[in-house]
Amino acid sequence: MCGRYNLAGLTWKELWTLMSGGEMPKDWEDRANVPPIPERYNTAPTQQVPLVRIVRRDDGDMAPAMARWGLIPRWFKKSLKEWKANTINARIETVAEAKSFREAYVSGRCIVPMAGYYEWASLSDDPKQPYYVQPKGNVPALLICGLWSETTLPDFTGLTCAIITEPSRDDLSIIHDRQPVIVDPEGARAWLAGVPIEAVPRMPNDRLILHKVAKRVNNWRSEDAGLIVPEEVDS
Repeated sequence: MCGRYNLAGLTWKELWTLMSGGEMPKDWEDRANVPPIPERYNTAPTQQVPLVRIVRRDDGDMAPAMARWGLIPRWFKKSLKEWKANTINARIETVAEAKSFREAYVSGRCIVPMAGYYEWASLSDDPKQPYYVQPKGNVPALLICGLWSETTLPDFTGLTCAIITEPSRDDLSIIHDRQPVIVDPEGARAWLAGVPIEAVPRMPNDRLILHKVAKRVNNWRSEDAGLIVPEEVDS
């Protein structure tokens, strides 16, 4: 985990409200010069994804941004095509020391939001069977602890990011041995403030629901609302 997720239906306004509990400043999106969150059901590595980070301005406020999924550390200076490491996910066990992530762990923390994510049943008899995991009720997004880095390469300039994963718990451990570090708003603020990842409050997994979905999501080119429908009723 995590290799594919859903952004459809998310808005910056909903994300601000979820994370801060207050009304979004009218110029929040404008001052960061970010586009609307893409209506994408099958978000894949290397695509542009939304995140929220702390930018040390006078107000010290949260700032929205878009980043390429797959973190490129600042010390890497060759062309993008020469970066061969798989850095879409950072493992909680090594994130503070790993060469690719340790700088971002100190100074590049972010929250990666998603409406839900796909997980493949690697612990079952059918490892190609995808499941969809999403929050219960009317919660608009999952808040995932992540990392960002600002990269300048001969063929790419911009932000890149990674998602932090940990050993799975509860029902999620039935299908896969890893899960993203999912936090509630309190945990999100703690992570952005610099609290060690081990001490950041998690969102309980009993606030999640999961169901099987059609295997056509296995193809990253598949893109429609039917991807998140339970397999039994998917046409």
